[in-house]
Amino acid sequence: MGKRQRKRSRKKRQRRSIQYRGFFAYPDANKSQGEISRAAIERLNCDPNCDFDLLDWKDTTGSRIISNILQAISERHFLVADISGLNPNVLFEVGFACGSKKHLVLVGQGKSTEERQRDLANMHILSGINVFPYQNAEDLATCIIKEAREFHKEPTIDKYIISGTGQVTPKGVLFLKGSTNHEYARAALDELKNRFDTVAIDDWNEDISQPLSWYLSQMEERSAVAACFVDQTWDNAVRVNARFAVICGIAVAMRKPVLMVGLPGYKPHFDYQDLLKIPRKLGYVKQIVNQSADNHDKKAQSTSLYHLAPGLSPANIRKSTKLGKDEKELVLLDLVVGSGFISESSNTIAENEEAFLPNYFVETGQFRRLMSTSQALVIGTKGSGKTANLFMLREKLSTDRRNIVRVVKPSDHEMSRFFSGLKKIGDPSGRATHVAENAWKLLLYCEILSSLHGLLVHNRVPASLSDAERDLLDFCESRAELLQASFAQRLDIVADWLLETEYDSDNFSQLVHQRFMNEASSRLSGSVLRGKTIVIMVDNLDKTWGPGPDTQESLIMPLSLLGLQRKIGHELGKNINVNLIAFLRRNMFELILDDAREPDKLLSDAVELVWDEPRTLLKVIDERLKASSATHIGHEVDPWTTFFPPTVEGVPTQQWIMESIVPRPRDLIHLVRRAI
Repeated sequence: MGKRQRKRSRKKRQRRSIQYRGFFAYPDANKSQGEISRAAIERLNCDPNCDFDLLDWKDTTGSRIISNILQAISERHFLVADISGLNPNVLFEVGFACGSKKHLVLVGQGKSTEERQRDLANMHILSGINVFPYQNAEDLATCIIKEAREFHKEPTIDKYIISGTGQVTPKGVLFLKGSTNHEYARAALDELKNRFDTVAIDDWNEDISQPLSWYLSQMEERSAVAACFVDQTWDNAVRVNARFAVICGIAVAMRKPVLMVGLPGYKPHFDYQDLLKIPRKLGYVKQIVNQSADNHDKKAQSTSLYHLAPGLSPANIRKSTKLGKDEKELVLLDLVVGSGFISESSNTIAENEEAFLPNYFVETGQFRRLMSTSQALVIGTKGSGKTANLFMLREKLSTDRRNIVRVVKPSDHEMSRFFSGLKKIGDPSGRATHVAENAWKLLLYCEILSSLHGLLVHNRVPASLSDAERDLLDFCESRAELLQASFAQRLDIVADWLLETEYDSDNFSQLVHQRFMNEASSRLSGSVLRGKTIVIMVDNLDKTWGPGPDTQESLIMPLSLLGLQRKIGHELGKNINVNLIAFLRRNMFELILDDAREPDKLLSDAVELVWDEPRTLLKVIDERLKASSATHIGHEVDPWTTFFPPTVEGVPTQQWIMESIVPRPRDLIHLVRRAI
């Protein structure tokens, strides 16, 4: 559309009665697609019967500067968006309009039914919003006119939220990791954990099906958002970039500081390239995250993007959507959105629901066995409840003041450098296993000493300390480099010592004992721990393993850990109990069994999380709905007679559910959440 045509169009608009104003976002890379979109805009703007008008990016300043586009969207009533091909530019604008509480009209040009369905599958977080297909300007204009009848209704985003208190104090950061385990993504996550007390992780290796409601609830609770975008050749690249573009757009509308990091090979789209950083070297990742975190700490929102939605606040995003009239619906939505009854924010990953587990955790026979065991290997498939059991074990065991409970959660990237050292040693005559045992022993002693140091410093008056306790405090302060370090930093120190001894297992053992273990053991074996029970739980052991060149070395780590409980107990003395519980996936356990010298011992320690009793598994939903109804209705109800039909396809509902899922909590929750 030329300047003269636009001028004539503006004059015709002025002669119409305009009730609604909209913005049209479309991918402009395809020339014919852009021509159809602009022709439809002209047709609508010149129609005397239309009570709305449309702008596109050329009507702003004639440029695609993102701040100008978002400013225009924030001033309009609705957004029309052509999401053909899932263009990240358009989806970022869709997210911003959604977060700004605008009505959305989504359209898709041409294409086959198969292609449209693939686009929709990749954008399932917007499920529930119709996408209208069109082939020409007339079709497109007709679609928009039909949808214009809905502009007076609630904003699109209100379909995905329920009423909230509006009193949540945002803290921490939401990290949109996706399915990548690239070194740059790991470095970004590590730095975020260093800078923020709380990091909620959208990890697609754990759960790829989070609904939009989960992201909205997380963003209300977090004070910032960071996202990784990947090159189109990567797995799930289209879905990752599309979803994260929408979420980042919503976050900007919510006035959250947003950091968008492009991993190697990613080509930033022009619209938001000023927001997106692409580190050229691994060291730049830390610099980029720190600069962003510094701006967050200072509340220095360096771009006007965060101020483009006047009056919009995180509290407003949870505005009531008229669901209060039906208490049943409110309780059911808790399964989709929150208050923690499927999880803190509707996620089925236990890491994100820790605070709410006591409300609805289902105790099983396996859990009760773990409460009284001195050594166990907790086995389960993904989604079987390993991490939930870990959290509840820590919760219950910590109530006994005689217990010292520590949880160790190594990550795969934390182990990589140490694995390289084990690989150089090899394992003739068990030398690598000997190194791994000494490394574990040092790491676990550090955990015990750190815990004791904290207890003595915070819970005891200095004058009441015994000589042994003062001696232990002095030792801890003299070893602050180790004891105040994170698990990853301690493992780096161990790797340095291994390098220093030129990968000689005997020299390494001697050095570890001289520098730390001898003195640590002597102080722990004294009266300080008398009558205490040390409970060490190690999670994420399966994340230190994966197919590849380090597989054999990775197996040495869990194998060497499992024999330490008796050795540490013997070193510390008869008056001190040492309990060791490790968690890992079943596929890794099977590999360990194949490699173990005494597999019978491993089998005797194994506690497998199985859900072969339907009544027990169904209690996972039962207890969550009871907790939710008690909160929202004021009393518990029978979930199965209140919320579920008696039969599905002629089959009793509970039987139908059990026949439709893999018997584990995560699959059950997914099914019920999808049904709602």
